[in-house]
Amino acid sequence: MKTLKTILITGSFLLAGCNGKNPNLLTEENFTNAEWVSVPYTGEIWTSYMGEEISRYGNWRIYRERVAEKNRFTYIERNDTSYIIGVKGKEIRVPDLDSSGFVVSGKDTVRFNKTQVKTNQNLF
Repeated sequence: MKTLKTILITGSFLLAGCNGKNPNLLTEENFTNAEWVSVPYTGEIWTSYMGEEISRYGNWRIYRERVAEKNRFTYIERNDTSYIIGVKGKEIRVPDLDSSGFVVSGKDTVRFNKTQVKTNQNLF
């Protein structure tokens, strides 16, 4: 019990030292500074999110909100599943949050760069 108390006290000091800011969490500034790239709309945005080298912890909510805002669509929840409604085209815009020059969209990892499109068959 004494060891547990020591661990909890030490952890609370570490958390207090963080000053409430986590450098791994996305902020509004990340989306303002990111280049937004047009990608084919495949019915979801998860693979675009997974293609960015960003922390998976705590960022999905803000990513969903900002992508929906930028593309002017909304989500509906049915049976514990989110559905995107209001997409008016075959492309949507997603942010290049890691500034790699690429975003990933689609299950076959189609990569987009500012000037050229590459697919799996011509990546190698």
